[in-house]
Amino acid sequence: MAYNNQTEYAKHLQKKCTEDSCSCEGECSCSDDECGCCPAGLIAVEDASGKHIGCLTPSDAQEFITNNRSCLPGYVALYKTGTPDVFLGCVSETEFAALYAAVNP
Repeated sequence: MAYNNQTEYAKHLQKKCTEDSCSCEGECSCSDDECGCCPAGLIAVEDASGKHIGCLTPSDAQEFITNNRSCLPGYVALYKTGTPDVFLGCVSETEFAALYAAVNP
């Protein structure tokens, strides 16, 4: 799957926030420190620490999340292999080998 064309974003970025569509006041905008809102039609994407990194269309958000799984230090991503692989969660490095063997016999 390829990311959406930039024109998909333009139509959403022109919309104004409403109380129903987000939690910020006025225009949908973010400070450098935090962001709690994306224009209606876009989805907020966060890193493993919960820090906002951008607003994406639903299909781009799904692709980004699928391809950019990250875990906090000391943890690794556990997948059930297949077509496609299924992300099961972040597990401790010490438990990874046993859990991987259990879900991928």
